[in-house]
Amino acid sequence: MPAADEFLRHVRFGRDQAESTTRTYAGAVALYLTWCQRTGRDWTTAGGRLGSFMFWLRHAPADSSTVVAGPGSEPVRGPRRTNTVLAGVREFLAHGTSLGTVPMFVLSQLYEIADDRDLPPEASRPIDDRGMAQPTPRRP
Repeated sequence: MPAADEFLRHVRFGRDQAESTTRTYAGAVALYLTWCQRTGRDWTTAGGRLGSFMFWLRHAPADSSTVVAGPGSEPVRGPRRTNTVLAGVREFLAHGTSLGTVPMFVLSQLYEIADDRDLPPEASRPIDDRGMAQPTPRRP
């Protein structure tokens, strides 16, 4: 898949990450794309369903699309592996937003966007039309 190949090239050569990191990300992206394909989801917008993806990761054996989970069933992937995969998928989708292959709204599905409504006025900063915080104005 071209988007995955481009992301992995960026990780390895653009960010100068270790080969083992690139391999870990490749495994994460492969699992995500497999889940999208098996569940009929568009990979560019399925970020909002990461809860379902996590359930699938924990309970679907690698060689099967069948999820067998019930009371007392043992997960096939533990929390550490699941979190590693999620980190790779988030990076993959965030990278896609920077290239325009993934819609920008997906970022808000991947990460909790901070809200400054409860901050005192001195701590909140104006936001420009691109959604970027502006520098805090200097007081005379």
